Amino acid sequence: MKREEIKHIANIAKLDFSEEELAKFADSFSETMDFVDQIRQVATEDTKTFQVNEMGSHLREDQVKESFSQDQAIRNTESEKYGYFDIIRYVD
Repeated sequence: MKREEIKHIANIAKLDFSEEELAKFADSFSETMDFVDQIRQVATEDTKTFQVNEMGSHLREDQVKESFSQDQAIRNTESEKYGYFDIIRYVD
């Protein structure tokens, strides 16, 4: 992975590296990303899953219910823009 790409990712994650730290981190980060790529290549389409205990799902079934209107949803927000919540943008 290129040094500039790592700096960009660190910037998004609000991490600040010195040049020395970046040099040490770059090799480790590249190895990690290579490992992630290897995992992505594992064929899992025909993999069957199972549970080792007999516990069923603890989640309830989905139920369709009436929800808030857009006006009701944004009624108590501090900041609204174009009928939606106005939030701080973190990622460019």
